[in-house]
Amino acid sequence: MSPHSKPHPSMPAPRRPVLRRERFYQLQRDSLVEDKALVHYAIDPGELMDYCFPLGPKTPSTVSRGLDQIADDQLSLYKVFESHSTKPVLLPVYADEFRSVERIVRSGIANAADQSQQLAQVLKDPRLTVVPIEAHAELLRKVEDNFSLLLAVFNGIQLIGANRFMDVARRRLIELDDPSLRELWALSESYSPSNDITAIRDKTVQYMLSIDNKHVQDKEYLETTVERDVLAIDHLAFLNRALASQPVTARSPRRLVLYVSSARRTRFMFRQEQLLDLFPRVDGEVFSFYRSREDIFVQMVSGFDHGSQGFVADVFERLAKGGRCDDCPLRIDTNEVKEIDCQWLNFCRSFTVKEGAIENLGLYRAISDYWSAKESRPKNPTQAAYIEFFRNLMKQGKVTAAVVGRRITLTRFLLTTQSEFVLGNDRKSAGPKPIPLRENRDEITSVDLYLPIAPRLTDVQYRRSFDSIIQYYHSSPLLTWNDWGAFEKSYRDYLDIDADDGGKSLEHEIIFCLLYLAFPRNEGDEEAWELAQSKLEISGGWRTEFEYLLVWIDRRRRHFEQAYDRASEAIVNYRGDPRFFHGRGLANFAWYTEPEGRDSWQRKGLSGQQAIQDVARAIELYHPEDSEIQKRLVAAARCNVAYFCVFDRSTAWGVYDVGRGRREIDLLKDMLPEDAWYPLYPEYYAAEAWVCFEEWLVCAPPAVKRANAVEAISKSDAAICKAWRLFPKTSFEVLMRRLIAEGEKLGLKLESQTLLGVR
Repeated sequence: MSPHSKPHPSMPAPRRPVLRRERFYQLQRDSLVEDKALVHYAIDPGELMDYCFPLGPKTPSTVSRGLDQIADDQLSLYKVFESHSTKPVLLPVYADEFRSVERIVRSGIANAADQSQQLAQVLKDPRLTVVPIEAHAELLRKVEDNFSLLLAVFNGIQLIGANRFMDVARRRLIELDDPSLRELWALSESYSPSNDITAIRDKTVQYMLSIDNKHVQDKEYLETTVERDVLAIDHLAFLNRALASQPVTARSPRRLVLYVSSARRTRFMFRQEQLLDLFPRVDGEVFSFYRSREDIFVQMVSGFDHGSQGFVADVFERLAKGGRCDDCPLRIDTNEVKEIDCQWLNFCRSFTVKEGAIENLGLYRAISDYWSAKESRPKNPTQAAYIEFFRNLMKQGKVTAAVVGRRITLTRFLLTTQSEFVLGNDRKSAGPKPIPLRENRDEITSVDLYLPIAPRLTDVQYRRSFDSIIQYYHSSPLLTWNDWGAFEKSYRDYLDIDADDGGKSLEHEIIFCLLYLAFPRNEGDEEAWELAQSKLEISGGWRTEFEYLLVWIDRRRRHFEQAYDRASEAIVNYRGDPRFFHGRGLANFAWYTEPEGRDSWQRKGLSGQQAIQDVARAIELYHPEDSEIQKRLVAAARCNVAYFCVFDRSTAWGVYDVGRGRREIDLLKDMLPEDAWYPLYPEYYAAEAWVCFEEWLVCAPPAVKRANAVEAISKSDAAICKAWRLFPKTSFEVLMRRLIAEGEKLGLKLESQTLLGVR
């Protein structure tokens, strides 16, 4: 928002903060107190919703504030949620309301995604340019009814807001994190609400009923909301009185917890004289712990650099008039430095800088675009007019209907995964629990085999996006928020390219498939399959890459026979490509380990020997000296062969070769020493454990000495427990229980027993 910008003619008139003069003086004194104190902001969850969804959480159909007012609010709330020295506090009384807000965010995003995907599908229909289609009549009605919502999605408002909500919820928002604050809060809860606060509650309910008929219709909700707010205020008053009474030293500064809320009911409560008796006294004077957005905005732009009341009064008048004078040099776009004798120049320059900071808030820019587009809504509400409107909107954004639809799908997956961390965990716990990163597909979970990590990319910008995805997967077998940040980076990098490319490059489509496959949730596999399958009609080298992706995707979708046959056909066409030999060997093994697929595997006439031969051939064809990727794939393949040789002695699998298993493990260690396996390669520890265990069994106990048996069992147990601690996989548990049984015969107490809780 430049200093000389003018509001859109249809927008409500801009409104600068309106504060009573006495409140302005109070803020001046408060700021002096805050300079010497450690201040926390305690927020009403409604402030977070307005920060993330300033046009409304679900449908921004009615906007009652101008862009200037939204900008002021955004800047104030940015300080509260992002730039303040301490993190914003979620008070215990608002925990249930916060969870309700989370549900609103989820349902709002799902609703927006559903309707936007429908619209994107229709926009892809080439027949719409010829004649209207009756089948889309229902969609037209939805577009008319939900125009503002769809427009917000297409302008990125819902996406930015949802991402912002999740980010604040996981990274910034905290409960009372200091033990002394929690203790004081618990103490305040042990007291009954004061008579004064009860009277304020009743007066507030009556006031709200008198000013808005909607409260009359939902009086029970109003009473619950007001009750929650007065409890928060009562507890905070107690908390701040206790904090204000504590001795202040250089090593132990004063602490204060300010209450941030711009709700009308809150303003009314803090205007009641009874509340003054509950305020703390700081340096002998009453201190208000209430802050509205206007308070924070005024403090930010004024700075209160001068202590005189006269100057503060002038600042108040200046803000009330809207800031700078018409002839102020700060209003003129020029590099020329003008000398001017004006006492307001530094203040207004600070004001300009603060306003300029809004330009860095992506949500504000998206709202600005939304508002402009909203004004050009078709005056003739026909299907053709709406279709043309949204097509033009996408052209302006340099994206196609297909890309819009895919972005929405990917974003929905992104938010769902974020929800598993932020919304699916108890906020009172130590933190979001990690979720398994390589589960719920097939038996292949190795970090270098879970994704198809060897696509042949030539464009530097796509190689960068690919590297971000691989970095994300090369973090930990259990996904945490620290790791998730790497995926978000790759997602944002991709969208930056997407805006210019729009899906024209085939490398662009390969990266899009990998983004889908990188989601912990299985829905991404289906989207990746649809996209890769649609590219098989192309010819030349790029067809090879999509066939490679599909071999991996089919196996992950548990379509083992399709993966095996697709790899077999590719081997005929591309004899020198190791990826298809490796893919077929993995499909063979995964098919066998699937209990429901064993019969069809046997009818196909497959064997473990064939799986080993395919993977061994891949090892011969890989070139580990050429790249780090190829080196990692050879190491993974050697682990595959070692495990295939020892994990099943049944005649159905048809392979049992402990000696070869040991040789492959030794070759693996030559490439990647055992001390480099942690923490990325639990499967390598597991393969080592299986080989150790089977080596001991081959020696036919009790012919061997007990000391040798103890050493072998203990070594195998140590390796499999390392694997289990990194990634508690079912196949690891199988070996752990076998070790426990053998250890009991030898009187051994193994770590596996402790990890599995076996007595």
